Amino acid sequence: MGQLPPGVENRGGRLIRILTKTAADGSEREQIRPVSLDWEEAKSQHVDYYHPQLGWLLWGRKLVTDRSVGSRMMDDTTAVAVHEEDRPRVVTPQESEE
Repeated sequence: MGQLPPGVENRGGRLIRILTKTAADGSEREQIRPVSLDWEEAKSQHVDYYHPQLGWLLWGRKLVTDRSVGSRMMDDTTAVAVHEEDRPRVVTPQESEE
């Protein structure tokens, strides 16, 4: 299977990682979270995935820690501002009857 991400164990053919959580009363408990080695599978099954540059993604989509400034600066995705008149208009049920 190759090298597993840090903290991942193979138990009975299932990949898991064990996290220690602290409750409000100060007690600690273990949380067992399923892990996938494939990002698409992690997103569809809502399990954790380890990305080599970004770290752990909970449920296949939410970063555990915030990204570094350097990581954000290298991100080549863009957002385009759209003027209000160019946005698609949502018609309410009352307007559609008129």
